[in-house]
Amino acid sequence: MPPFAVWPLAFFWMVPLLYAVRGRGLLARIACGAGAGIVAGWCTSLVPTAVGLASFFDRPLPFGVAAALAINGLVGGTAFALFAALAGDPSRGRAPLTPWRIGAAFAIGELARSHLFSGLPWLLLADALAPAPALAQLASSVGVIGLGFALATANGAFAALAWRDGRRAAAACLVLLACAFAAADHFAPAIATGDPGSIARAEPGAASRAGALRIALIQSGTPRESMRDATRVAARLDQLVAVTRSALPADLVVWPENAAGVALPANAPLVRSALDPLSPRPALLFGAPTYDPAAPTRLFNSVLLWDASGGERGRYDKTHLLPFTEFVPPFFAALGVRGGHSAAGESIAPLAWRDTKLGVLICYELLFSKLSRELVGRGAGVLINPSNDAWFDDTAGPQQMLAAAVLRAVATRRPLLRATPTGVTAAIDARGRVVAQLARGVSGALVVDVWPVPESR
Repeated sequence: MPPFAVWPLAFFWMVPLLYAVRGRGLLARIACGAGAGIVAGWCTSLVPTAVGLASFFDRPLPFGVAAALAINGLVGGTAFALFAALAGDPSRGRAPLTPWRIGAAFAIGELARSHLFSGLPWLLLADALAPAPALAQLASSVGVIGLGFALATANGAFAALAWRDGRRAAAACLVLLACAFAAADHFAPAIATGDPGSIARAEPGAASRAGALRIALIQSGTPRESMRDATRVAARLDQLVAVTRSALPADLVVWPENAAGVALPANAPLVRSALDPLSPRPALLFGAPTYDPAAPTRLFNSVLLWDASGGERGRYDKTHLLPFTEFVPPFFAALGVRGGHSAAGESIAPLAWRDTKLGVLICYELLFSKLSRELVGRGAGVLINPSNDAWFDDTAGPQQMLAAAVLRAVATRRPLLRATPTGVTAAIDARGRVVAQLARGVSGALVVDVWPVPESR
């Protein structure tokens, strides 16, 4: 997984664990699995999670470390313990079925992790193939959990190659999997520039290509320390507008999650006045906290679509909230744990704009396959992920989110655009290729021509 991203190990990494549980009883296997899950979580996500939690709650780093240890241990340890219990003893049972049993058990563990305590599908096994999108094409037909199943099955087959009674079955399994990966890439639609789902980087000021939408993704470079400073709201808006001006003309400008920094609708005039220097005035998709004037205590994490005149054309309220930062799961709330108090949106639906529909996934929602599938099922031709990865600082967190974005694009066969304040801002085509991205920490605009996928496909 990022930052190392040694993707070939995805086919082998589980072999030591399978040897460790071979010949052991149920409780011993569960203990081994839990230990492996905890170590895996600590190795891959302890630092990003610890830094992110400490930054978000403005607490010392030891607080973030303690919280990250608990979360990774609870979620990762439980999922791997379930896998070890369900996989059984790899040295027993019918040899031809052993690799497939291991793959199925791991897929069930990842499904559990995707739903446990509202779900934490961070770094699913399929995400490891983000640097090799040609191998990830299988996700378009079986999903990311199905791709994880195939990878886990390969691990089981490689382990079984060393067992005398399972070598033939393991070799046959590997051949079948190799054929499945090759066929998925072979039959995946070729996407050339101008085809639906394709993306091409564009130079600001150049005419947009035929049939494409010119979209500018804005990375403000706003330091994390200033994001909650109410006295710097106007300065942050001015910075966003200045970067936006350098990207015009564009059909649509995308700002990051909570880019406005002030609640709407009360502060809508402030945002509109900040946009006055822009000429020509583009349509704008941007994040902001919103509330219903009839119930002002219910605050939503929203993305709004404004037309060139500043009129609201649509709004999406985040439906899947981040545990502890936006809400506290009921089990922990009963224990007295406190956290964010955001309200969840009631439904997920794309935003209609011109002749296409924009499927919005706000930050953490990117990790949930169900949400992207629902958006595509409702006609989304482009997926857009306004996010704020600044809480991760210089850890691997932003690259790990980018890896998830690659798999989401492959699985849905839709181009996916990310806009963040500090990175990784990127454009990914429908085959999962990162066509363009901005360096982390810089202020700039990523201007791309995007060919949406028609609603009929």
